[in-house]
Amino acid sequence: MFNNKPSLLDRYEDPTGEFSNQSLRAATWYAKHRATVRTVVITVLTVWSVGTLGTSLFFIGKYAIFDYQVDRANLKNLSYSYLPTNVGLRFQPQDLSFTATRIFPGVEGQYDIFAEVNNPNRNWIAEVSYRFTLPRGVTETREALVLPNTQRSLFFLGYESGDVLNSAVLDIVSVTWKRIDPHIISDPVAYYTQRIDTSVSDFSYLPTNQTENIAAPIVSFSITNNSVFDFWEFPVLVRFERAGQLIGVAPVTLSQFMGGEVRQVSLGVFSEDVLIDGVIIEPLVNVFDSQVFMN
Repeated sequence: MFNNKPSLLDRYEDPTGEFSNQSLRAATWYAKHRATVRTVVITVLTVWSVGTLGTSLFFIGKYAIFDYQVDRANLKNLSYSYLPTNVGLRFQPQDLSFTATRIFPGVEGQYDIFAEVNNPNRNWIAEVSYRFTLPRGVTETREALVLPNTQRSLFFLGYESGDVLNSAVLDIVSVTWKRIDPHIISDPVAYYTQRIDTSVSDFSYLPTNQTENIAAPIVSFSITNNSVFDFWEFPVLVRFERAGQLIGVAPVTLSQFMGGEVRQVSLGVFSEDVLIDGVIIEPLVNVFDSQVFMN
């Protein structure tokens, strides 16, 4: 009879007890078949990678070509289904309001045409394009920026007419709205008020006096910048008044108007027949444009 004795590998015993016969057989097998194992592992990983990448590209392409438009339509339908029909109206700016047009006679057949617009919105700036329609013509188009919660003058100065001009109609060409980002400016009205703070003092009116070489009446006054902000240019509209009633306007631009500065202004009056007893200053600078500030 044959005597099947265990091989030397099977009979080996590690004297330390840390490396068993089973571990030795596994290590021996791996050493003999290492190249085959490596080939099998690389093949499996390659097949898995190609299959996964191909599947991913397929579904990405399918979504881009077919499913994306379906998702957009579904989202749009969701907004229509769950939002009240008037929700958009609450976030839209309220309409501007306008005053009646006024005409101020000047000299040598020239007229100043004037109206006002009010912006009741706290977070919207209105860019208004306008002109005035007259009995025998129309003025050039002008642009006006109406800041939040402010009233702005719309005017055309020095319109020449051979006939007496008694009427004009304000024609709004377009209105463009720009919303102020509440994350940048939380309170636009307070932001405006802090930067536009002017006062008028030292008013005087000098009538025509040929002896003193005053060919036309002169209105003089001082404008004080009560804010701490310095402006490269500070355009204003001077509104002439008599007994509290508006009787004429004139634009003035103050260059490099510094915070706390008092600036003297003198203007010739358009007509000798008009007596002016006061002025009001309407700032026209856009404080929501950082470029207007010197610092």
